[in-house]
Amino acid sequence: MILEKRQLGRKVGENWIRRNARLEFEKLWPERVTIVEKKNVFASIVFSNDWFTAFLKRKNLSLREPTKRAQAIPEDYRDKITSWLQFNRRAQAKFNFEHSEIANMDQTPISFEFLDNKTYDTKDVKTVFVKQTGSGWDRRQATLQILVHADGIPRCKPLLIFYGKNEDHRQKPKAGTLRREYKLYDSRVEVMLSLILIV
Repeated sequence: MILEKRQLGRKVGENWIRRNARLEFEKLWPERVTIVEKKNVFASIVFSNDWFTAFLKRKNLSLREPTKRAQAIPEDYRDKITSWLQFNRRAQAKFNFEHSEIANMDQTPISFEFLDNKTYDTKDVKTVFVKQTGSGWDRRQATLQILVHADGIPRCKPLLIFYGKNEDHRQKPKAGTLRREYKLYDSRVEVMLSLILIV
């Protein structure tokens, strides 16, 4: 059943595996299932975490990331780091810059459903295809901005930028509401809300 579902590109989660395991058990051994307080009680088996781990091992399954997403550090990351360090040395020698005056900033998107898109699949498959649901939530993203200085001293907190739409351009979000929202985040990061006004 898992392999059939995966061939269609559908995600297979832990809850789905547990639910169907119980249903299959009921079909094969109905005499071992009793109903107690409107709940099924299974004799001679407990669908525990140990059972689930053992099931994955027996069936050669593991939690996989779809192959369209990055699963490893880019191969050329060492070259990029080395290139930046060389630039720092040249800039310092030519323009007499201090390392504290040289910085590098980068932004990367963060998907709201980054973890939810994973699926259980066989360990040896190289292509992990997941069919899109069409909801678009896996494509909705925030932005993480990080700035580092050449001397390695952290001067700026990581910045999270969330995007939204303000349907009524005449009404701005109340400052008190935003302050309460910002306080919910870790003090080690900065948070910014960027609204697109719709006229």
